[in-house]
Amino acid sequence: MNTPHNIEQPSAALNTLLTYLDENNVKLVDSGEIVAVSPDRKTLYWCPQWIDGPEKSDIYPGHLNWSEVTAPEDQEFLDAVNRIFGTSFDLVRFSGR
Repeated sequence: MNTPHNIEQPSAALNTLLTYLDENNVKLVDSGEIVAVSPDRKTLYWCPQWIDGPEKSDIYPGHLNWSEVTAPEDQEFLDAVNRIFGTSFDLVRFSGR
């Protein structure tokens, strides 16, 4: 059964963030995930990558389906992100841990 979604127009601030993430992301070769870092470089986001391309948002058309990373599986994932974006993410910093 498909769950109906309400299509919404994001607030100006959210639209700015989504647009930034859509335009400033990298596909991780090993996992296939698409990752991006917020403009202030404090928050990590990810988007699933399917065979036919990245997952699109059902709620905010025209944007990818971004989610904040709150519980990364391992430091190796974060190390790959850190190398790409010049960040210093560490497992202990995430709220889901």
